[in-house]
Amino acid sequence: ESLSPTARHFNTLISAFRKLEERNIETESEGGARRVAMDLYERMVHPSSTVSPDKYTITNMLELAQKSSEVCDRLLYSFRTADNNAQDVRETVFEPAVLRAAMTAFGRVGDVASAVWIFDAALRTETDVRNTRMYNALLAAMAHQCYEKTPSSTTDDDPQYRHYLSNGEDTSPLNIKTCTAAQCLLEHLTASSSLNNAKSIAMVLHKKKRSDAALALLDEMTDRGPRPNEQSFCLVAAAMQDDTTVDNARSLYARALKQGAFAGDGRLINSILRCYGGEIMPALNMWKSTMRRNCLTSKRVQQDLTAGYHGLLYVSGRALRPELALRIVYAMNKEGLDVNETALNCYRAGKKKMINGAGRRLRLGMSQFESVLEVECTKFDDKRRKDSTRIRIYY
Repeated sequence: ESLSPTARHFNTLISAFRKLEERNIETESEGGARRVAMDLYERMVHPSSTVSPDKYTITNMLELAQKSSEVCDRLLYSFRTADNNAQDVRETVFEPAVLRAAMTAFGRVGDVASAVWIFDAALRTETDVRNTRMYNALLAAMAHQCYEKTPSSTTDDDPQYRHYLSNGEDTSPLNIKTCTAAQCLLEHLTASSSLNNAKSIAMVLHKKKRSDAALALLDEMTDRGPRPNEQSFCLVAAAMQDDTTVDNARSLYARALKQGAFAGDGRLINSILRCYGGEIMPALNMWKSTMRRNCLTSKRVQQDLTAGYHGLLYVSGRALRPELALRIVYAMNKEGLDVNETALNCYRAGKKKMINGAGRRLRLGMSQFESVLEVECTKFDDKRRKDSTRIRIYY
């Protein structure tokens, strides 16, 4: 006797193919894992189907969306599902898991304005969304880096992609009123009043740059919303990385400590240091005078110190100063910290960011220091290098 498929069966398969797509694992199916997941979803929403998508289906499909209109399509189906089953729309669309997934998806495709709009719409319902986890999801959407290259759909039906910059940074103001979500979902939500309410989150963040919007949302959490935690400040710092100053980075760290964040949290320190951009000397001074001492008070001294040093390596990469990165690695060795390829990758990530963003010329002699840095950060007992010639020079 054959069993009839249920939503759980479809969700398991969709989730599996979604993970294959995320890991870039090739499949024998034509169109790849994403196409298979889409086919399964289309089979569920077909009029003749006896199985309807649930909130788990929608969250899985939101993670496969590649542009704003696709995110809205998934949410619009939520409304149709709610109407067909005579349920309250809010129970389906403003389910916390679905709302967080929607904001994350909007952030991933670069449409932060739509993430703000739908969060503001949720605040105007009876749904309990005023909590730290939900605010952090919106901050994560703001902090999410845009694609390095403009997607192929730029000239199609999705105008939100037009503000992408070639280096992956987005410093354009958020246009909440004309975002994709507002255009697609306005008739389904009672959010029109929020566009005329000067005190709503949507209007507070309207026309603000991403970094300013993140700070404004942090103010909202402090004044009216839930208490921000260490993750909140890390996400704000991440959103500020491309458009901030040394003074703003210092003030954000001081504000985090004032509001109860743990001073020696390595994740927070790493995020704050990355806000220094290419200002490596002020970052080193801040590390030596305050941050390192705070890390030494932590219960996880090794992990927090390592995270702080990785932040410094990233800044040295943005400053194109491999000689300072080498000195930082030597300091890590002196403190007994594990130096591996992660440290090297932090330097390379900062260097790539600077070269892509400013087209800055490389300084003479950098390659020699970088070669030594690569040797210092390479684990020669790795099985991947068992056949490599091992020569090490001590000086």
